[in-house]
Amino acid sequence: MPAFGKALSGHVRMPKNSQYALIFSSDPGTVSFANDTANGNSFFTAALLNHIVRDEIPLEQMMKQVTKELLEKSNKRQRPWINSCIHEEFVFKNY
Repeated sequence: MPAFGKALSGHVRMPKNSQYALIFSSDPGTVSFANDTANGNSFFTAALLNHIVRDEIPLEQMMKQVTKELLEKSNKRQRPWINSCIHEEFVFKNY
């Protein structure tokens, strides 16, 4: 039974054959750095915002760019964690 719209505790089973990407700001067991003083966002959010606005870039390529920027900003102390089950190209579009 789908659990959308309900308060949940524990794990949720994803619908069969669904595509998704879970993206966290840092590896499991590590911390995220609080903010980039230039804009008030976290290092991860600032990097994500810098790259998500570019049209037609596949998610995997965009996240490589985000990861590279985040590693540079954090002196290699923070790396995003990605778990993906996407089997078709996914891009963000800006209108």
